[in-house]
Amino acid sequence: MATDACATAAATNAGISAGGLPALTFDCLGHPGQVTLSELRGVPLIINLWASWCVPCRDEMPAFERLHRAMREKVSILGVDTKDDEESARATIAATGVSYASVADPRGDLRADLKAVGLPVTLFVAADGLILEQHLGQLSEQDMRQRVVKHFGITSPDS
Repeated sequence: MATDACATAAATNAGISAGGLPALTFDCLGHPGQVTLSELRGVPLIINLWASWCVPCRDEMPAFERLHRAMREKVSILGVDTKDDEESARATIAATGVSYASVADPRGDLRADLKAVGLPVTLFVAADGLILEQHLGQLSEQDMRQRVVKHFGITSPDS
């Protein structure tokens, strides 16, 4: 389902911003291709660090999917599977119906770079690559939509 999403995420966003995302490169989850975080630029971006073994992560994934479907033309979403095995991650994606791009971070490099103590972690990133907010913990769909309005000034038709 997310086969082309990873390639689209990489192609849609290009560039770098000082003080923005780290220069980490991850393999796309379940298919060929890579995404370099520091090159993600051009549209507002939400990055969600998750793992199949993290119950709050799995619980919030359908809400991220609904947000993705409602706002895909205005906001990109990238999932970062963290310290997980690919088979379990792919099963979680299938079970939750996620179609937005996901990459694998098997060593947890991004989480370490962010100094995050747990999962899930959600980043709200401006179109210029600047991280506007780092949130630790599960977000409701309403929380997500409120942050999209706050950080990006964007509302969806079904907000």
